[in-house]
Amino acid sequence: MKHVLFIFAICIAYAYCQTDTDVKNLLTNLFTTQSYNKLVRPTRNQSEPTAIWIEFFLYGINGFDEIQQKLTTTAYLEIYWYDELLAWTPSSYGNLSDIFLPQEDIWRPDIALENGFKDLESLGSKFIHAEVENDGLVLWKPFHVFNSRCKLDSTYFPFEKQSCDIDFVAWAFDESEVYLEVGTDGVNTEIAIDSNGQWELVSSSIVSFSDEGVSQIRATLVIKRKPLFFIINIILPIVLLSILNIFTFQIPADIGERMGYTVTVWLSFAVFLTIISASLPQSSDTIPVLSIYIIIQLSIGTFSVLLSAWLSRIVGRSDDSPVYLLLKKIALLKRRMHCACSSRKVDNIVQHCKIDQNGDVHFNAKNETDSTKREKSDESKIDWKEGVAALDFTCFWIFIIVLIISTLAMLMTSALQD
Repeated sequence: MKHVLFIFAICIAYAYCQTDTDVKNLLTNLFTTQSYNKLVRPTRNQSEPTAIWIEFFLYGINGFDEIQQKLTTTAYLEIYWYDELLAWTPSSYGNLSDIFLPQEDIWRPDIALENGFKDLESLGSKFIHAEVENDGLVLWKPFHVFNSRCKLDSTYFPFEKQSCDIDFVAWAFDESEVYLEVGTDGVNTEIAIDSNGQWELVSSSIVSFSDEGVSQIRATLVIKRKPLFFIINIILPIVLLSILNIFTFQIPADIGERMGYTVTVWLSFAVFLTIISASLPQSSDTIPVLSIYIIIQLSIGTFSVLLSAWLSRIVGRSDDSPVYLLLKKIALLKRRMHCACSSRKVDNIVQHCKIDQNGDVHFNAKNETDSTKREKSDESKIDWKEGVAALDFTCFWIFIIVLIISTLAMLMTSALQD
């Protein structure tokens, strides 16, 4: 009884064991007996179109060339279709259910990257094999480095997002012969989530569509720049240099070191911009918000140098020469702001504050009807030094406000795109 069972088990195993002879017989039957021709579209009824399913597996984002507007990605496609001319009955070949054939020996769709950056080239390599199942299902996995065109929008640099399309097309066939469909997985990006140090993948999608009778597949990748490097190495130094530049107006105009300080800060700004110029977008299609911000801060720096030079010239003028009316108005306004909280009114008599050379506040009682005369009297006592100091005070706070508003506007504008 044991011998019978052993012989029966051997027979069953032999029945389900594929040998090299089975493979050879199958290949002979397909390519010799049936005269399989890879130039013939794989359907017995040539009036029916061949359906091709495509799935996109992103392996990594290699880089984004901002000048050439080129996205480089590494990926492979899972392309499968039914080849009715490669079907067989498994029981006739030792229950052989699938074989692997070189991609050059079978019919395959001439799928190519439509918006490629280089010359048109076929997918895959000669060493790649396609898996063929007994029902004619062919699975082909060409691996490729794709250089696709992607229009750069650097408006919100370095917080911008780029939406890039990778278009595939069956180049020689129209949709009445070959039509492309999205496979089950669509776009698979699990491997490529953290594959690049400068760009991160935000989302992806894939669709099939027809353009002028030609079937196409479009995989869309939305990538976002990682801004930390640019915040630390560009934005933060610019803000700090701008603060140093604004503090020029805290140095008295009659001190000679003021001009040296102002020019040194401005030159530091210019040298820094030369260093970071290679890191800024070099496209003329859009103007980044950051570039506008840099221009504003550089303009403030240039204005500070020119104003400091002019103030250094007029601060030493004698009291005999009349002070400019604008300086008088600014100085008088500063006096009012300084004394606003110190003025008081007693028995309908306004006691105005007066600041002496030591900075002490004194009150002079005057009738309210004499306020206009007092303003004119105060204007006549303003000298060049006080007028220049008042202008420095005004410029300091104006430019501080401009710096805060422009910085917040740049950051908020960039954040709105999210």
